[in-house]
Amino acid sequence: MRRFSQLHPAVNLLFFVLVLLITMLQLHPAFLLVSGLWAALSLAALGGKSPLGVRTLLVLMLLIALGNALLNPAGETVLFTYLGERTFTLESLAWGGSAAVLFGSVVTWFACFHRVMTGEKLMHLFGRLTPTLALLFCMVLRFVPEFSRQLRTLSQTRSSLGLGVEQCATLTQKISRASTQLAAFLSLALEQAADTANSMRSRGYGLPGRSSYTTFRMDGFNAALLAVMAALGGLTLVSLALGAGVTSYFPGIALASGRWLWVGVAAECLLMGVPVVLNWKRR
Repeated sequence: MRRFSQLHPAVNLLFFVLVLLITMLQLHPAFLLVSGLWAALSLAALGGKSPLGVRTLLVLMLLIALGNALLNPAGETVLFTYLGERTFTLESLAWGGSAAVLFGSVVTWFACFHRVMTGEKLMHLFGRLTPTLALLFCMVLRFVPEFSRQLRTLSQTRSSLGLGVEQCATLTQKISRASTQLAAFLSLALEQAADTANSMRSRGYGLPGRSSYTTFRMDGFNAALLAVMAALGGLTLVSLALGAGVTSYFPGIALASGRWLWVGVAAECLLMGVPVVLNWKRR
């Protein structure tokens, strides 16, 4: 049994496209809770961590839920009033809670995407079709971790020379040193981008008729899993198109129910559980 990250890049990409589409196309609590639960379990199974941190993500979700309820007085079920006659309604809280789960699920799924879809996989999928965009996308994916490390190194180096921002006595000096540090960092980033472009050009990257080496093969297991995921994702999207994800929070809460809701939720459950099942079966 192969781990999820060892599958063919086309299988991984189809999974994340389907998962993100299903998560973002509706606000039904049943679909969102399934997506959020599997996103957290998948990230744990893949050995990754949330880019915002678990505590920070939970705090942001809580702020989204409570912030919407405090700022939006719409709804017919008043829980309590504050600041005179301003109402805190159940409908606004429910809408904010759904939006918070949607936000947390999408952030977590993108963390899984970043863990699985490496630059090599993206180059394999798009390198021949759109070599320039593929290279640009790979550079964007590595931008945040790479340049965060470089910015930290630059800050430590300047601090060791007595030029750190935290070593300034006045606000004017802090602004001046921070501006100098930012200018040096941007110059380094631009220089590295130019070096990468020149290096790839010298190797003939993007020329017509060039060959490329890859270790990815679409074997029977990958093809079967691709077909199963396409069927499950298609069934879930069809159920949403037939009204399974219809949700209304104002003026009262009205959620879709019935056969297609349970069919869609079941198909979504099976689809989103693929990474966890493969990784835990491997272990």
